Amino acid sequence: MARKRTVYGPDVEAKIRSGLERGQPAEAIAKELTAAGVKGASRATIDRRMREMRGRTASPRLFLGRRVAASDVPSPPLPESPEDIPSDADPDTIGRWIALAEQKGQDAANRGDLAGFGAMGRLAATLLEHRRKAAPPPRVDPNERPDMIAAKERARADFHRLIDRVANAA
Repeated sequence: MARKRTVYGPDVEAKIRSGLERGQPAEAIAKELTAAGVKGASRATIDRRMREMRGRTASPRLFLGRRVAASDVPSPPLPESPEDIPSDADPDTIGRWIALAEQKGQDAANRGDLAGFGAMGRLAATLLEHRRKAAPPPRVDPNERPDMIAAKERARADFHRLIDRVANAA
């Protein structure tokens, strides 16, 4: 059974909102409220209220040492051309850029802007290629390689010849 929601007054909600606007982490706000005598002001409760105030209820993740929702993590702006893509871009940023390029390409197609559609298509293709190259190569099973299978058969034949020679010599 779920526990009862902690009800705070408007003054406590205002303190949480001001802490949120100042960028304070939930722990600091909880300590401040606990010091002021507010009961039930745990980090988890304050964190949940901060997410509700932002309009998000998804689970948070760490970014620069503080807990924020995934959509709060800043993403660099979409590169204008394929040449502007930095070689050290992380996979999350590349994924966001791919989605953004596809969205902008679709918007351009809906407007009838073929040049913009082509530019976003080239950018998306380059981003997809960048993501493919950044991924580790697939693991190859050495037992499925044809040269290894042939080597195994040669070794087996040599081994049987040696066994036959030893068995006939005795």
